[in-house]
Amino acid sequence: MTSTRTTRQRAVVLSALADSDGFRSAQDLHRALVAAGHRIGLTTVYRAVQRLADAGDVDVVTLGGGERLYRRCDRGAHHHNLVCRQCGTAREVDLPALERAVARVAAAHGFTDTGHTVEIFGRCPDCPAAG
Repeated sequence: MTSTRTTRQRAVVLSALADSDGFRSAQDLHRALVAAGHRIGLTTVYRAVQRLADAGDVDVVTLGGGERLYRRCDRGAHHHNLVCRQCGTAREVDLPALERAVARVAAAHGFTDTGHTVEIFGRCPDCPAAG
């Protein structure tokens, strides 16, 4: 994680992400912030979420079409997500068998101090089937 100076804009974006249940696009964040009365440009939101992601303050997932979605990250928690391709809702899931498999593979290749990211994409039960 890099050290990032906190700006008012980054603080506002991070606060909006903290108030969200799932992943949100930069465009969605921008619309919500403007609707709440903040004077902030879309480019500023993009820049803020990228810097927050670089600093490890937000999780980022990239959907099939290349759209990036962002969510406030609990820095101390290791987690895996089920992510809806349609609405961006994310649900954290516990995968102990995966954790054991990752540890075995890393050890078999002599790796230590490992980490990993797992995002499982699909359609949540609240979204209608694509027609």
